[in-house]
Amino acid sequence: MSLSVVGKPALDNFGMARVLGRWKFPPDQHLDGMLYTKILRCPYPHAKITNIDASAALALPGVMAVATYKDIPYFAQELTYAGAEVAAVAATDPDIADEALDLIKVTYTVLPFVCDPDTAKTNATLTGVIAGTNIVGGAPTVITAGDTAAGFAASNQVIENDYGWSATYQHSPLFGRVALAVWANDSAPMLTVWTGSQNPFSQRAQLAGYLNLPINQVRVITHGTSGGFGDLHTAEWCCVAAVLSKMTGKPVLNQLSRIDNYLQAIRQYRNKAHIKLGAKSDGTLMAMEATVILDSGGNTGFGVGDTLSPMQITYRCPNMKLTGYAVTTNTPGTGAWKCVGEPGGTWLIEQAIDDLAYKLNMDPVAFRLKNLLTVSEKDNATGLPFSSLAAVDCLTKARDASGWTSKWHAPGAKVLPDGRYHGIGVASFICNKGPVAVYGTTSPVIFAARDGTFHLNIGMSNIQESAREQTMICAEALGVPLESVYIGEVGDTSASQDCGMQGGSSRTGHCGNGVIAAANDIKAQVFALAAVALGVTADKLSVSNGKIFVTADPTKSTDYATILGNGSNPAIVGRGYNVMHYDQTTRTGSTTVVEVAVDKDTGQVDVTSIVIADDIGQVVFPIGALGQMRAAMVHGIGFTTMWHEDIDTNVGVMMNPAFRDHGYPMMTDTPTPSSTQAFFAETHDKLGPFGAKGLGEPPVGSPGPAIANAVYNAIGVRMSEQNVAVVNVLKALGKG
Repeated sequence: MSLSVVGKPALDNFGMARVLGRWKFPPDQHLDGMLYTKILRCPYPHAKITNIDASAALALPGVMAVATYKDIPYFAQELTYAGAEVAAVAATDPDIADEALDLIKVTYTVLPFVCDPDTAKTNATLTGVIAGTNIVGGAPTVITAGDTAAGFAASNQVIENDYGWSATYQHSPLFGRVALAVWANDSAPMLTVWTGSQNPFSQRAQLAGYLNLPINQVRVITHGTSGGFGDLHTAEWCCVAAVLSKMTGKPVLNQLSRIDNYLQAIRQYRNKAHIKLGAKSDGTLMAMEATVILDSGGNTGFGVGDTLSPMQITYRCPNMKLTGYAVTTNTPGTGAWKCVGEPGGTWLIEQAIDDLAYKLNMDPVAFRLKNLLTVSEKDNATGLPFSSLAAVDCLTKARDASGWTSKWHAPGAKVLPDGRYHGIGVASFICNKGPVAVYGTTSPVIFAARDGTFHLNIGMSNIQESAREQTMICAEALGVPLESVYIGEVGDTSASQDCGMQGGSSRTGHCGNGVIAAANDIKAQVFALAAVALGVTADKLSVSNGKIFVTADPTKSTDYATILGNGSNPAIVGRGYNVMHYDQTTRTGSTTVVEVAVDKDTGQVDVTSIVIADDIGQVVFPIGALGQMRAAMVHGIGFTTMWHEDIDTNVGVMMNPAFRDHGYPMMTDTPTPSSTQAFFAETHDKLGPFGAKGLGEPPVGSPGPAIANAVYNAIGVRMSEQNVAVVNVLKALGKG
């Protein structure tokens, strides 16, 4: 297919406004009489509130309201982690609100708590998150295929090891959870909330449910969001602002501090696994067993299925038994972080894959190439054919670009001139993110202007490159230059149609196909009018670069501006929606090859080069796609070499709820640009818009395990923790 807009160089619609500070984010909104919120949090990992006395706080000048679990629907009387919300104060000044927190007197009954998932799994001490059990769903998740006993019996080599824990880390966007709420009471109550969002229409529905309102009396506006990474799908913080605004009759801003975000916002959950693999001497994978434990924290989280997913769907393995326990503990809650459970699950299984390759005396890349699923096969989870798949292509691209064949060596065998040990590692996975249509319909609208330009109206949050990507799809489908398409309204639930969530890397296909359908609706209406003007039937027309012409005789033509500018013609609006597909499975995926240098004396690990290749179908917005892949490299370096979360399990309290203490990579912590490479394994997806698939999350899954495998290749010792910090490396080497 010849494309004129999709896949061509372009810049972000709103990039300049963001860089110059002109783009409005929720904290930039200021309304007359606005009040400010502060949250009182529970100091205990498990407790029940028996009494709250807010009289002294309410007597403080400037305090306008105090709300508790009796007022805010999602606040609870029984609190299951240290940091859970107890009360919210609205005051005329943030400092006054903060002062008022110390004046609220709370009486608690302190309850038994458990922070260790292995202990929690026994149900000896209940966390209080789920009635009667600590196991999410009440039982493990079990996935089976074939006969693992027979598979291991047919194997020539078997490995069986423990891996984990994988890392726990926070989302940490530049601004966190924030909401400004105000009520208008002209004829009927109308709540308007400005917030950062990945899912504004869902947040509207949640607020309506919390507050017992009709949906049409709630408006969510989310024009600017700094980053979500999975944390901005819900509406709890919006609910706090809304309730306090209702109580006071004033606009209320609820902007969580960085510490509040680390305690209240969801974080990535950690996993560990006992894994057994078996293969024939030629490298054919015969059997896989894994038992995974997931620490869900003080809520039910996301479940264990996503951690098991890369184990199930990446490799051709006829005999499989995967068992997963999602276990609640009295620690802050967990949920979807970018790519949800797959980075942790990939970190677990890819180390085991490497260990089996080494035991077989096989090159780890060659072992993967022998066992990775291909597009001609069927998906291990659904049993359906693939709409596209390029896992093998990703691996070969990363192998060749990194110089793997000449660089790979036995563990601990290569010492660099400066005395550090060289390591090279690889990790691959097939990803369940980036699907085309599995999250319901989307309903974009295109307004055709009289001058032949178009406004694309999409009810989605404006995060990262989504707006530009959708305008490119729209322009391609309409057959007009990119500059002819503008974003009209974005992320306003009262001025746009629901276009679904920004999650699961689904926006490209999910919304893109709806945009194509809306563009086709425009074309059908315009072609009907143009056909009359040109004396042919509409099926004889084509369009390119805004020119509408007779396919068999391009000299007979008109254009959008002429047809739309004719005042006797009706105003034209295009409506579209995506079509769900249940006969094929869309998968993405990535491979990363990493080189490291490890100082065995100090334990310092430096990532010296990184190559990533990603399966995304047709590239839509190249500079945005490259940005996502390079960001994945930095994420991988961050959560494998730096990020860490410290919870004192004796008292159940997080010890480092701050940017400063979590550890984030700077430019000096990443390889030089000349030592980083990103590649697309372009395919044409049968279901995606112009063959495209999603991208945001898949690249995140492979850098972490590739670094782990590179460190093993350098020092010949497996790390029990994902974080390869100095103290953990020295401990692994027997020096700590």
